[in-house]
Order: sequence, then C-alpha cells, then structure tokens
Amino acid sequence: MARLRSLGRGSAVAVLTFAICTAAAGVAVAVSDGGYRPGQQHCSGSADDSERPDRVEPGCHNATLHVGDDSGHEVAGLGTLQTADGTGVNTLEVWFDPGTGQRTVLVLGPDGPSQREEPGTAFDPGKGIPVYFGADDNLDLGEHDSSPQISNGPSDGGAVVVAITPASLDR
Repeated sequence: MARLRSLGRGSAVAVLTFAICTAAAGVAVAVSDGGYRPGQQHCSGSADDSERPDRVEPGCHNATLHVGDDSGHEVAGLGTLQTADGTGVNTLEVWFDPGTGQRTVLVLGPDGPSQREEPGTAFDPGKGIPVYFGADDNLDLGEHDSSPQISNGPSDGGAVVVAITPASLDR
C-alpha cells in the first residue's frame, strides 16, 4: 500500500481504473460476440495460440477500453496486457495521444510504474468517434485456446462498441 501512495494521484487513479476494468472484464470472460476483434485488442489472431501457451505478444491486451476516430487513431485508452497460460493479469497500460505526434504510455506492472513516449498519429474525429471495450478469455489465468489452423483469436471474446457519428449528433 505504501508503494501505491508514492505513485501520486494520477497513477492511483490508473490503478483504481485497472481494478474496475479487471472486475468488469471478468463478466465478459465466457461471452463470444461479433464485436470482438483481436486487432482492437492490439493482438494478432494467433496471440492466444494453444500450441504456444507461454508466448506473450508485445502490446496485446486481454482487456481494453479505448476511444479514437474511424482512421484507427486512439486518443486515449487503457488495457491489461496478455499473459502466458497459467499467469494472472499483472500489468496495466494507460495511453494518451491527442493527435500532436506523441503518444504517452504509462505502465503499471510488477516492476513498478514506468512511462514511455512513442510516435503518435493525427486525430480526425470528422467521421465519428468509436469507443471500444473488449475482453477475452486470456483473463482466465492467461488461457491460450485459439487454434493455430484458424488464427482468429481466442475462443471467448466479447466487446461493446459505441460509435458517435456526426449524423447521431444532429438529432
């Protein structure tokens, strides 16, 4: 607990958000629907390949919430990183990219907090602003159950997608 107090207010909010998302994602563990896409989780279709249970794909999230534009730019988001089979969720990433060319990523994991800067992309909300929340069964102690013959993601993944478009605001 002393370590959490030393993180500061912004990091404490991120840890609280992580706890809420992890609890909410547990509800989606055994749900499959048409809105889930491995790419929206920052994963390839083979990220949870059952023949490679120890493999962890860099940047792949087993639960994520992000908001962006229709070009694929993400203004802000958070997600828990994929884990190897038999390993519980242990790392949260929070990112912010206002479209000015720089993306800031805060990582809260077993080794403590860290921050990195990455190249950002332009933000164009003109066509719409999609909000995506998705989770998959990798939350269940890192379950790897995708078939290498199909490579279409885990067996159970669920998502909620809300799109705010200019037409929806005219009503």
